[in-house]
Amino acid sequence: MAVLATCVIHTATRESMCDFDNNTRPVWPYLRLPLHSLVLSSAITIPCWIGFRFFGHGDFSDENGWIENAQFGTLGCAFIVGVLAAIFSKKRVWICIAVTLSAVAAFGCARELPNSETLGYVSSITLTPRSKELIFGSSAIAAFVATLVMFVQQRQLLFRLWHPRFSWPAFLFLSCFAIAELSEEFSWVSFEEIVEIYAYTLLLFVNAWIFRLALQGGHLGDPIQSSTFR
Repeated sequence: MAVLATCVIHTATRESMCDFDNNTRPVWPYLRLPLHSLVLSSAITIPCWIGFRFFGHGDFSDENGWIENAQFGTLGCAFIVGVLAAIFSKKRVWICIAVTLSAVAAFGCARELPNSETLGYVSSITLTPRSKELIFGSSAIAAFVATLVMFVQQRQLLFRLWHPRFSWPAFLFLSCFAIAELSEEFSWVSFEEIVEIYAYTLLLFVNAWIFRLALQGGHLGDPIQSSTFR
C-alpha cells in the first residue's frame, strides 16, 4: 500500500509551495488528497469484500477479519512512512508534523489490534492491555512533545498552520471518525469500517507526500517547485 501511495504521488503535476516563513496564511498544496484516498481505500476495501464473500466466514467486520487486517496494514504503512518522513525532513515544522502523524498512526495500530484478554488468547495479531496502554501513552507523549516544540520555537507558525486553508485534511480525518462513531451507534458496522479505512488512507497519503517532499530536498519556507496534486 505504501508503494501504491508513492506511485500515485509520482504521477503528480507541478505546483508552487507557499512561503511559510512570511506572514501569509499557508495553503495545503495536495488538493486531490480526498480523491486519491477514495481511490486507494476502494482498491483495498473491494478486494477485501470479494475475498470475504468467497473465502470468509462470520461478519465482514469481525476482529482480525479481512477489513480489520487491511486497516492495520494501512496504519502500519502510514507509521513507517511517517517515521521516514521525520528522519529525512530538513525543516523543523515538517519533522514535528511527521512525528505527530506517526504517533496518530501508532495509536491507530494499537486501537485496531484486539485485546488478547477479550479474545481469550494471545497471538501475533493481538495485544495485551499493558501493551496497548504503553503504545497509547507513548503516542500521546510523542504528539505532545512535537506540538510543544512547535509552540515554544515557532508559535506564530503553529497558529497559522491551524488555518482551515492548511489544516483541512486534519478536519477531514476527524470528520471521518465522527461519522464512524455515529455509524457504530446505528450498528452500521461495515460502513463504520469502510469510513475508517478511508481515514487511514488519508493519513498514509499525507505521510507519503511529506516523505517524497523530504527526498526532493524541499522544505517549508523555500520558494521551490514540489510535485503535488493540484
